[in-house]
Amino acid sequence: MSMTTKDPTSGNSGRGATLEAPEFPAGPFQAPTARDMQLVRAAIATFEEQRARVRAAVEGLTDQQLDTRYRNWTVRQIVNHIADSTVNYYVRWKLGMTETRPTVAPFDESLWANLPDATRGDAALAVQLFDVTVARMLMVIREMKDADFDRTWFHPQYQREFPMWFSIVMYAWHTDHHLAQIAWVRANRL
Repeated sequence: MSMTTKDPTSGNSGRGATLEAPEFPAGPFQAPTARDMQLVRAAIATFEEQRARVRAAVEGLTDQQLDTRYRNWTVRQIVNHIADSTVNYYVRWKLGMTETRPTVAPFDESLWANLPDATRGDAALAVQLFDVTVARMLMVIREMKDADFDRTWFHPQYQREFPMWFSIVMYAWHTDHHLAQIAWVRANRL
């Protein structure tokens, strides 16, 4: 996700409102160059942990706090993006597991982040959507055979195939990336 800074203090009234938010608070994605099942197993364990971590990230936050900005999105928009991207990823997974090299549909995350559910909706609903989607995805992952990890789907935006093993690692990082953004807001702006 590209997150450009327009006004880092917009919508912030808490401590550290003028502190520049880092682009990659969890570090940039380190793309593996070859299939590494130890890395994949670690990513699967991360998925399991993320269910509780997403909930904890927004637990106890008021509406005003949820509307605190991290660069160009609010915490509320970030948690909704986590849910939205997980649903998209889940569909890509299902296609990858049931079809031969399916082409997946990209989605404009910035437009999705500006829909009413993401800008004003109950963050708890996004957390629930994330939780049940990951639970269902893990049911599939746990039953995968070794050859299934080499199945692929094609992403037209990037003009490349993504093997299942790679996408597991990438998506575990993706959620951690956004959780780190929320943690940064909690530590520096609330």
